Amino acid sequence: MAIKRPKRKQYESEPEFLLACLRYLDAKYPGREGERKRLTVWQRWEGEREPDALRARIRDLVELDDWTDAEAAEFDRLAAAWRNRARSVRPTTDTTERNAS
Repeated sequence: MAIKRPKRKQYESEPEFLLACLRYLDAKYPGREGERKRLTVWQRWEGEREPDALRARIRDLVELDDWTDAEAAEFDRLAAAWRNRARSVRPTTDTTERNAS
């Protein structure tokens, strides 16, 4: 069965039409979904490398009242990235000795 492209007149609103277009493109080109996931991971990685963005996201998570499991895992990952960044910028005597051995 052929995949039919959505027509704007079939949908009541623009968001519904755009979502239908995304579903159509995902069905027609299956690699797109994987590409979006890789792009999301890349953007998150880039954000972790940028100290201001990393600090801002950690602050946003700290200000939340209740964390979901995903937010808690993200906080742990970002906090580890922050500590690793701090160690690479200002190495302590322990990390310097550990790296030398």
